[in-house]
Amino acid sequence: MSKLLFLLPLLMWQSQVKWETDLDAAIKMASEKNKTVLLNFSGSDWCAPCIQMKKNIFNHPDFISWSAENLVLVNADFPRSKKNKLTAEQQMRNERMAEQYNRTGIFPLTALLNPDGSIRKSWEGMPKLSAAEFVEEIRKNISHQP
Repeated sequence: MSKLLFLLPLLMWQSQVKWETDLDAAIKMASEKNKTVLLNFSGSDWCAPCIQMKKNIFNHPDFISWSAENLVLVNADFPRSKKNKLTAEQQMRNERMAEQYNRTGIFPLTALLNPDGSIRKSWEGMPKLSAAEFVEEIRKNISHQP
């Protein structure tokens, strides 16, 4: 029972992290809230490194708590399974994001964006970092913004 009481706040906190799917809206939101955009390209139902990155970094309490205060998260997902099929509108948005930021089709690809949408830092594949180290790397890049 004590484990459940310990995990309950964590589970509630996790549900507060929201991944946007519209980059333009996310950039506007980040600008209004003085946050930075983190854009992640994933293949949620076929890309093993994407699945591991979500599990080991994005769902980790260190990332969750820090990102909620400092980032606007955007996910451009490219699922292959029929059951995970996106709407035509979302597919078009994701393809536009890929055309601008991921022309070579790397999965996962994660990019930290400046307020104007330019790439500040990017990671190809799953970073060989713990969640805390990944947060620290993002934090350092944000603190050096012009």
